[in-house]
Amino acid sequence: MATDRSALCVYVMSELDASLQRAQELCYTDGGRGRTGQEEAYIEYEVSSKCLRLPKDSLKKYPCGGEHTPSPIASAVPLSAAPSLTTDTQLTAVTTTTEAGHTIALLGDKNGWLHKVFLQPDTTGTLYLSVIVDKDSPVNADLLLDQSGQNVYVLTDSKVSKVSVSQCEQQPDCRSCLSVRDPYCGWCVLEGRCTRRMECSREGQANHWLWSYQPANQPANQPANQPANQPANQPANQPANQPANHQPANQCVTVQSLEPAIQSREEETQVSLVLALLPTLSEEEESLTCSFGTLAPQPAVVTGTTITCQSPLPELLPPSPPGSDHMSLRVSVMFRDVTVSSGDIIFYDCRAVGRLNATSPCMACVGSVWPCNWCVLDGLCTHNNNNSCPKQHTIHNSVEQQLELKGPDSCPFVWALQSSPLVPMGFLSPLVLLGRNLDMLQ
Repeated sequence: MATDRSALCVYVMSELDASLQRAQELCYTDGGRGRTGQEEAYIEYEVSSKCLRLPKDSLKKYPCGGEHTPSPIASAVPLSAAPSLTTDTQLTAVTTTTEAGHTIALLGDKNGWLHKVFLQPDTTGTLYLSVIVDKDSPVNADLLLDQSGQNVYVLTDSKVSKVSVSQCEQQPDCRSCLSVRDPYCGWCVLEGRCTRRMECSREGQANHWLWSYQPANQPANQPANQPANQPANQPANQPANQPANHQPANQCVTVQSLEPAIQSREEETQVSLVLALLPTLSEEEESLTCSFGTLAPQPAVVTGTTITCQSPLPELLPPSPPGSDHMSLRVSVMFRDVTVSSGDIIFYDCRAVGRLNATSPCMACVGSVWPCNWCVLDGLCTHNNNNSCPKQHTIHNSVEQQLELKGPDSCPFVWALQSSPLVPMGFLSPLVLLGRNLDMLQ
């Protein structure tokens, strides 16, 4: 009697072959009985033939007993296997396929769902995607893959559906490609697209094709009676459409470090990016470039996994947003017109710090999060250091460790007017100001 529970079991072909061969030997030479006298082999389909006691070499001389013969031999000894996957819905169809050396099982159930299961080398199965084909209509046992292996034909009571085994091409970027956790898919780095492995021209080279799928171990908080492939909040007869608790086998090509991460917009500098999983270029004429925002790409020098390029000329940088003393610019490592990876560099503007704080420009300048310094006699906030003010008297930013003249407390500052605040028009009158560091203005 069929139940609503099912299990998918995987058998090793060598074990199956050995079991069938033993059944043939017993049926040819020992009347189908083993050492204990128990029946271990018999003639299938209730035909009149019986197992015999022929010479031991009969099987080698006259091989038969397969399903194609009138009297097929069957084993009465079950071949056991631990379930690769269990479900709380009745499975009605199964077929398997391979993709880049990995085995994938496609399962249909009585409710019209098609389940995609990744079979790991240890035969453990993990459900990674389920799609509804024909709701509440059982899937027929005849699941058929097309010649390309890209689609499976699913037959139900009312229709035949052509279902893609994967939808890699729908993922627009590396992050979304890896996040689908589909064993068919991976990110083709230098082509900038999500593909099956065979569709990526350099898939055999290291870091050129990053696999999307990584089997996950059973979470520690998963109930013992809950199948590893079924989320706790998912109805038993409607498996989840997305995998849970998976981690990617590979991350995308990522910027591990970017130096400098902040830079004055008033000068050029060398920008260095260290990239994880950077693929190597196989042809001498190929090269990488750096692109700063929408500006024209700059040539890049590649040393191992380090990319070095020149920052844009100050006059080419886009302006900071209104009311801001800095702006962020995306730095992209490019292969032709494909973005391999990217990071952000901040260009700060010390002059804007002073302009945006007109009442206390010195304190705003040297107290800024940016490494700005104040030129006292020039009234100038600058990124330059080491007494570079035209008229000397430099107050350094508060982040400086080894300098005494630094921070807002070193700025000239008036806190009170000691003389009368009332001055008659048309007359000269002395003013007495109270403050600190005013001698710097002499």
